[in-house]
Amino acid sequence: MQRNNSKEELRSRIRSRRAARAESMPDVAEAAWTAASTIQSRPSPSRSAPRAEAMPAPDLSGSSMLAYAALRGEPNLDSCIDRFLAAGGRVYLPVVTEVGRPLVFGEVRESIRTLQPKGRWGIREPEPQLSAAELMSAEVGLGLVFVPALGFGEGGARLGNGGGFYDRTFGPMGEVPLADSAHQTAIFGVCFDEEIGLDGLHVEPWDLRITRAVTEAGLHSFQ
Repeated sequence: MQRNNSKEELRSRIRSRRAARAESMPDVAEAAWTAASTIQSRPSPSRSAPRAEAMPAPDLSGSSMLAYAALRGEPNLDSCIDRFLAAGGRVYLPVVTEVGRPLVFGEVRESIRTLQPKGRWGIREPEPQLSAAELMSAEVGLGLVFVPALGFGEGGARLGNGGGFYDRTFGPMGEVPLADSAHQTAIFGVCFDEEIGLDGLHVEPWDLRITRAVTEAGLHSFQ
């Protein structure tokens, strides 16, 4: 009980800080784009070696990632998502269908800015199309996952919003444990830099384990 209360107090403090600076949030999208384009891209064919100041845009055709549509105050990945789409990649977003149930997923085919808020939390969501098992299938070939968080503690212990959706979907006891993926999927948590190293958080047996996080300062490893 004390641990749950501590988590709720921590969530409340972080949400208050985020709300206070919602109009001037640090830019996390650039660091996310660097991670996405580096992991997912393959060299574009060219007639000659490119000059350092004129590197070609990454070719992301055949690549796919799972991102999220940020709520007010959350680290915003909109520009990263749009750049990924423009480079030929495919982007999927989570869809909440029911409290206590795993997430389902839909593909974004146009700018994420065209999506409208839906449901009780006002989240921008595409139409649900895929279960977690279908998302993680070889046909989709998901190579990258961005998981939102309120922060991380020792060993990559993730502080989520409290709904348990990602743990229920991708955690060790979830519908499709990411650790058991048949193919390599890079997983990054996303938060602000000041939310790394939170005290009092521990990885529970059912928690989705995060080994790397993206913040406005770049990439952070918990290993």
